[in-house]
Amino acid sequence: MVSVTEKLPRSGVDETLSAITSALKQDVSVLELFDEHDPLGLAFYIYAIVESKYVSIETNELAEAGRLWALEKLTGATSLSVYKDRDVAAIALIVYTFRHRPSDVGAAKLADFVRPFIDSIGGVFSNFFCSALVGLALRQTDATDDLTRAVGDYLDQQLSNCYSVVANDAKNILIAYWWARDTKQQAVLEKLNLSAKDIVADVQPSLDALVIASYVLLDQAELFSRKERRPIKAAVENALTAIEAYTHESLSPAVALAYDRDTATLPDELRRAGLEGKPRVSRILLAIALMLQRSYLQKSGSLLSSKERGLQISRAVLSATGLLLLLWFVFWLAERIGFPFDAKAALRSRNGIEILRGIGLFAANTATATFMLVIIFWMWRFVVDLGVVGRCRDEWEVLSFGWDSLAKNFWIAIILPLLISVLVALMT
Repeated sequence: MVSVTEKLPRSGVDETLSAITSALKQDVSVLELFDEHDPLGLAFYIYAIVESKYVSIETNELAEAGRLWALEKLTGATSLSVYKDRDVAAIALIVYTFRHRPSDVGAAKLADFVRPFIDSIGGVFSNFFCSALVGLALRQTDATDDLTRAVGDYLDQQLSNCYSVVANDAKNILIAYWWARDTKQQAVLEKLNLSAKDIVADVQPSLDALVIASYVLLDQAELFSRKERRPIKAAVENALTAIEAYTHESLSPAVALAYDRDTATLPDELRRAGLEGKPRVSRILLAIALMLQRSYLQKSGSLLSSKERGLQISRAVLSATGLLLLLWFVFWLAERIGFPFDAKAALRSRNGIEILRGIGLFAANTATATFMLVIIFWMWRFVVDLGVVGRCRDEWEVLSFGWDSLAKNFWIAIILPLLISVLVALMT
């Protein structure tokens, strides 16, 4: 039995984080044993954490716990639960997650491990979802193996002959997209794109369908024209808004009391009388939402229309030009009054007043250089966030997002000029 929370200190929810990451952290922080807490949901957590490079104190040990759990199952150190299809799917997803380090999860044993669960036509438990995850994992071990080909043929047949049945479940669309993407099946990808577009165009799609369809479309946004990307942008924003609002409500104190510990399954006996509220969304959906949120932050600029993107770039150029002029003015003014100020002569004197004057000049050098570095920082943020990447819509968002980074790293703008001032004073 693999512990999930070993070495995991509990900590309060950081108010600066989104509802999605807050819910994930709160959920993981109370887990103890991997087997007892929906391994498939936790495997999706691990995949999302690794893919989005998300780091937090609460989730740092989760990936390692999942790797050890999968290794135990694959080597026979511990047996599967009665929910064999769930466990096999979780193991396959963990192997797929660590596909760049297959030896770390005993991936070489995967084919022999899943062989007893594969039927005569290549289906794993005759289940498309589980079969697709196993197929994705097997391709990372030996893509030419007979078992890999059998599972792959089953998946391709299902996507070809029974597509409407497969696409009836949003989770199947997600896994089918991963399969088609990895096997480079353009015809299947086009079908999945049409299904995802139908979902986001629906008047009132379910939350899981909206999030998964938005994820699929956003992942391929570069393939669409800018005009086609506008509905994708709206769908992603609607999906994130909906899941964050839903998750905020599920994190309320009343709901935290109403649902005990592992809120992914929410059996009725855990609900306490007299308390109402929404359960937290499933772990699979939270994992996809985390990747959707991270991808949107990186790709938001590419989803704008040509006119909006042009306006963004022009704002970035104007802002950076204004800051460049300010930087030049500060440097010109400082140079006119003697910057960089010669503090070494005063500091070397034996006169107390002169030493104080030297300290003041030394501090003035540091403060002036710090101010110029801060201006350079904001120039860089406007150029990157507004012009190059386009993750911010306007100047106010650049200032809002940039301020947190500046506050956390402000010591660099002090230490660097300070070190330079010290070196100049010692070497001249």
